[in-house]
Amino acid sequence: MKYSLLLLGVILYSGIPTLIRELLARSLDKYLPIAILAYILATIVFLVCLPLLYRILSKWKVLTFLIIAGLGALLLVVAPPSDRIFSIGVDRASALANATYHLLDFEFPYAAISHLDNPITPFPGWIALAVPFSVLNLIPYINHFWLLLFAVAIYRWLGRGFHETTISMVLFSVVAGAPFQHIRTASDYLANNLAVATVIIAVFSVKNKNLRLVLFFLLGVICSSRSIFLIYAMPLVAAAAVCNSHNRLRPLIELSICAFGFLLTTLPIYFWDPANFTPLVAGSKMFGLGLFEGDKLLIPGLAFAVTILLSYLILVRGAKQPEQLVQQVCGSIGIAFFVLFTVFAIASFFAPEAEKTTRYFYDFGVSVLVFAWVGLWPGFTAESKAGGKRLDDMWRRLRARA
Repeated sequence: MKYSLLLLGVILYSGIPTLIRELLARSLDKYLPIAILAYILATIVFLVCLPLLYRILSKWKVLTFLIIAGLGALLLVVAPPSDRIFSIGVDRASALANATYHLLDFEFPYAAISHLDNPITPFPGWIALAVPFSVLNLIPYINHFWLLLFAVAIYRWLGRGFHETTISMVLFSVVAGAPFQHIRTASDYLANNLAVATVIIAVFSVKNKNLRLVLFFLLGVICSSRSIFLIYAMPLVAAAAVCNSHNRLRPLIELSICAFGFLLTTLPIYFWDPANFTPLVAGSKMFGLGLFEGDKLLIPGLAFAVTILLSYLILVRGAKQPEQLVQQVCGSIGIAFFVLFTVFAIASFFAPEAEKTTRYFYDFGVSVLVFAWVGLWPGFTAESKAGGKRLDDMWRRLRARA
C-alpha cells in the first residue's frame, strides 16, 4: 500500500491545482468542491481497478494497441496547431519558437519575446534542442516526442511490461491532469522535465561506457534549460555517478563531460550579450515574494539544502542496481521539487505577491509528478500485481467452496 498511497498523493498534488485553475478560468468556481471530490474518487477507483485492468490486457492483447492508438490520437488532437501557438493564452510555445527563429537567423535569441510580450526564459541548450522542431514546424509536439521517449525508457530500463507501461502513460498523461494541460497548451515545461528524467534513466541504465559518456554530454545540454534542473538535479546525479562506479576516475570524467555539455551550449550565448541574458533575470525574480529583503534566496536555499542532504544519502547508501539507483535519484529530485514549492506556496499566503502561486503550483506540480513517477511506478506496479494475485486466489477459493 505504501507506493499506492504515495502515487495517489503525487497525482492529486499535480492534478487538483490544474483542475482548480481550469474551473476558475471558466468562471465555474461554484462547482469546485464537487469537481475536486469527483476527481479524487475517480483517481482512487482507477488505481484500485488497475490489477483487474492488467488481467484484461494480458488476455486481450489487442486492447493494449487500441488504448495506445486512442491515447496517441487524443494527445495529437488536443495539441494546438503550429499556427495557433501565437494566439493562445499560454506563451511558452511562442517564446520557444521565436527564440529558435532568432537563433536560426544568427541573431541573439533573447532579443525575441513571446506573443504576450514576455521574455525568453529557457537556457540556450533547450533552445538548441528545439531547433529541429522549429525547422519542421512542430514546436507544439515537442511534448509528444519526449513523452514517447519517456515511455520507452520506462519500458526498456525500469523492467515494466508492455501492458503496465501502456497503463502508466494513460494514468500519467490523462488522469494526472497537469501533463494533459501542458500538452493542450503546447507548454514545453512538461517536455523539459521529461527530457531530464528520460536521460537520467538512460545514463544509469546503459552498459556501454562510450554511450554513457554521450548521454552525460546530452544531460549537460538538457540541463542548460531551466536553472532548477542545474541546482536540484545535478548534485543528485553527481552523487549517483560516484556511487555507481568502482573506478574513482570514471565519475570525474563523466561529470566533466556533463559540465562541458552545459558550458558549451550556455557560455557562447551568454557572452554574446550578458546584460540581456533573460534566463538569469527571470530566475532571480522567480521566488521574490516581497516578504523581506533577500527572501528570493531563502526558499531555493532551503530546497538546495534538502538536495545536498539527499545527495549525501545516495552517496553513502545508494543502490548498486541500476533500476533502484534511478528510482532513488529521480525520487530525490521529486522530493526536492516538493520541498521547493510547498514552502513557496505556504510563504506566498503571507506575501503581497501571492497571485504568483497558482502559476508555479501548476509548474512545480508537473516537476514533482514526472520525477516521483520514475521513483514510485515500479514499486506501485509490483503492489498492483501482488493485489491482482490475491484477488485471483480469493476468487478461486470462493469458486471451490461453491
